[in-house]
Amino acid sequence: MIGIWLYLGLFVFTTGIYFSWNLNSTQEIEQAALLPFADDPEVASRITQETGMKFDSIVNGTEQNSEVTATDSVDKFVA
Repeated sequence: MIGIWLYLGLFVFTTGIYFSWNLNSTQEIEQAALLPFADDPEVASRITQETGMKFDSIVNGTEQNSEVTATDSVDKFVA
């Protein structure tokens, strides 16, 4: 009985690994690697010049709704 659960668990694990590795394209993986630099246009252009990798989108960082508001008394920070 334990053997069945072991094989089933191993099958689910290997299937999950297979789909998580094979469903991502190379471009998606490259864009995920560039994501930490997407909020700084100067750094993004430097990375593009040095590596040749292009950003799909660069975050401007000056959005109008950037203010965070607390909705609950637990969320408020008291100094």
